[in-house]
Amino acid sequence: MSSANTHKLSVFICLDTGREEMKEYLQNLLNNIQESPSRTREFKSLSLELEVGRNLSKDKTPDLIVGTPSLLVDQIKSANSVVPTLVVLQNEIWDESLRETLMSLQTDVRGVFRYSRLFGNKDPDELANFQAAIKDVVRMRTRPLQREEDLAKEISWKARLDEKSQQHTGFISLFGDTATQSMALKLKFALGDVQSKIDRDEFTKCQDIIRSSKVDTVYSHAKLEGLLKTTPKRIPSILVLGETGVGKTLLAQWVADSLGLKLASVNISAISPGMIDGELFGAVKGSYTDAKEDTPGYFLENMGKVVFLDEVGDMEPLCQVRLLRCMDSGEVKPLGWAKKPFSTRCVLVAATNRPLRQIVREQSNAFRADLLFRFDHVIDIPPLRERKGDIRLLISLMLQSPEVNPVDHNRVTHISLDAIAWLERQDYPENFRGFRTILRQAVTQAKREPSRCLCLRHCVEI
Repeated sequence: MSSANTHKLSVFICLDTGREEMKEYLQNLLNNIQESPSRTREFKSLSLELEVGRNLSKDKTPDLIVGTPSLLVDQIKSANSVVPTLVVLQNEIWDESLRETLMSLQTDVRGVFRYSRLFGNKDPDELANFQAAIKDVVRMRTRPLQREEDLAKEISWKARLDEKSQQHTGFISLFGDTATQSMALKLKFALGDVQSKIDRDEFTKCQDIIRSSKVDTVYSHAKLEGLLKTTPKRIPSILVLGETGVGKTLLAQWVADSLGLKLASVNISAISPGMIDGELFGAVKGSYTDAKEDTPGYFLENMGKVVFLDEVGDMEPLCQVRLLRCMDSGEVKPLGWAKKPFSTRCVLVAATNRPLRQIVREQSNAFRADLLFRFDHVIDIPPLRERKGDIRLLISLMLQSPEVNPVDHNRVTHISLDAIAWLERQDYPENFRGFRTILRQAVTQAKREPSRCLCLRHCVEI
């Protein structure tokens, strides 16, 4: 590497003890960073100039000072400009010298660390924060010297997906990051409980009946009449709560896949209130003015499947009562049906972006408390703004999705650090849906140039 492309990072180490140990640690840290194949050029083109001592030369201002407060107080007074500083407490006492260091106009304190945790018990969190602070200083030092495209990472820098996984990045984003681990564990427990309540033979029989029945004769079909002799069972159910775009439909599909069943979806908000009863529970020809033929309804038409009621919070209270009875009894009685109700076999997954717990507490009558508490399991999906620590993982995953970043001759292969930082700062009110849209549009902007590196300018132009 030529000297013209090499940038020096000068570090002054002023510790009471352990100066050589810190020097060796910093040298090894930079070497490890530079040897990693996923690192950006900012690290690979950097040389480290380490100086240890108790007194900083007055004619020299380093790029970074690492020291104890007792020694830093004198060093910062002789500095010619504001210096990024990492404070290391060797006696772990927050004394007057630390206060002076933190408040000094000549310091840019990037972190306060305990020596014993760095070199004694080697606390993972302390070490990770210390390394992150070092990297931030390196980026600050090299950024003015390089183009944005030079300070970029491969799109797979956080997680490299195989070809099959690229088609299912949404599932990975729900279960692969730390912010959703408790949610995922709760959901997997719920799935185990639902599986224990399913009779596979019954579900298979129901699917065979539906396949061999015509919708217009479903009520008179002999095989379906045979279900009247079966013992009704409560319908296993899961309620999914979360804001718009957090992945509720995605999670419902995962539930169906995990159970080995097909998913049948209906959006309650897309059906007029007067039609919901017939759409869900069926109606006999002539039972109301527009009933021109028999309609079995979703619960009978999709026996043996996972029935997904999206936006269940928009359901009218009268229909909520019907749904509650259906869940409790496992039976469906279509409008105008005078005989014994039909038994049905399915798994119910419902979802809404409405705050049902708050609605029930306020007793607004918009949603029945007994229906809310009838669900066997309630799963909350956290919004994207509560998953800031995992935005980088999500960026890496989504940029490998062909839907967001099509696989062609000018596919985006890198993303700049500035673009990553900008994406991390966004609140994403539309959550995962909005996040994916922003990335897709940014990729489109990059390909128009064309540029295979997604940069900040491609994001802010959206």
